[in-house]
Amino acid sequence: MRKISRVALIAVILFTATILGIVGLARFNSVTASEPPRVIVAARTADLYSAPSFDSRIVRSVAAGTTLDVAGHTSDGGWWQVVGDAGSLSYVRSSLVEPNSAAVALPVVGDPATPTATPTQTSTPTRTPTSTFTATPTATPAPLNSKNAALTVISGSWITSLTEGRGWRQRYVAAGGSYQISGRSADGGWYRISPDGRKFGWIAASRVRTNIEASIAPVLLDSGLAAPTVMPTATPTVAPSSPTPAATATQTMTPVAPSVTPPTAPTSTPTSSVITIIVITPAASPQATPIPAPAIAPPPLDPRNAAITVKVGTWITSLSARRGFRVKYVWPGSNYLVVARTADSKWYRISINPRRLGWISATRAHADPEVSVAPIQP
Repeated sequence: MRKISRVALIAVILFTATILGIVGLARFNSVTASEPPRVIVAARTADLYSAPSFDSRIVRSVAAGTTLDVAGHTSDGGWWQVVGDAGSLSYVRSSLVEPNSAAVALPVVGDPATPTATPTQTSTPTRTPTSTFTATPTATPAPLNSKNAALTVISGSWITSLTEGRGWRQRYVAAGGSYQISGRSADGGWYRISPDGRKFGWIAASRVRTNIEASIAPVLLDSGLAAPTVMPTATPTVAPSSPTPAATATQTMTPVAPSVTPPTAPTSTPTSSVITIIVITPAASPQATPIPAPAIAPPPLDPRNAAITVKVGTWITSLSARRGFRVKYVWPGSNYLVVARTADSKWYRISINPRRLGWISATRAHADPEVSVAPIQP
């Protein structure tokens, strides 16, 4: 009797567990099916663009951990289409976010439609009367406005208080950021911007891509004041001078005639004749000596601007060659300053924050040109 009771109790327990498992699985499937397609920002910051291109306008920037609703992705998988408030659409770079399972199944959006070729119908040529040609007026392009001068950072760099990398560092700007240009240096090698809208600094032209209005931005000094206008100096024109006799040479030739003594006439004295020859030497015309234009040397690489951009997520270790302990995991698209490198340049020592340093493999990051002059550390 006791054995039958135990068997009945075990059967009741198994039946109850099965029912609860089926209910829990159905609830989990309903929650998963109702989860909207979203992406989570994995980088420190991410910019939302009005179109799937870095050349488009930046709508806004979001911080790490922000959840964004998405409607699809581009055909190359490089951009997600974000659905904002009131149905507004924008795009975020795929390398900066992590999608959920519902977002992975979304269709392709945002690509321009492929034009369909229209068949051309061949018609029989018909004689038509010759029409009088009418010239179409050419539209005059709108003048450039220096207030629209802007740039996009193509390689992360520090903003400095003076040009040529001098002064103190104000702020680090990451690749992909767009800023308005308030001025430029006289040689066009540096642009003055304000990343936060309060402090102004300088960034090298080799680290950015500018629009056409940047060419007419005002020329400023390091202090931000307008550079003095240099008036062009008129070059005097040298008129060719007429040939001037340089020297006059006079040569006197006195021919000597033979004496003739006739038998009955007295001896005659010959008369001397003088011939004068004048030689005129033209003066050399002055020739202008061309003055070679001074060569503008590119600014030297500054190791203080050495930085990398993570291209594959990886762990930062306390020692190079994956030795030591793990310090922190870095995500693709993150930017960090390089403080040192190994002798073979296969490992970079980066500054995660002002108090923590670590090593990252060169195969896991994109390095700026300044990294090649970073100090060597064993």
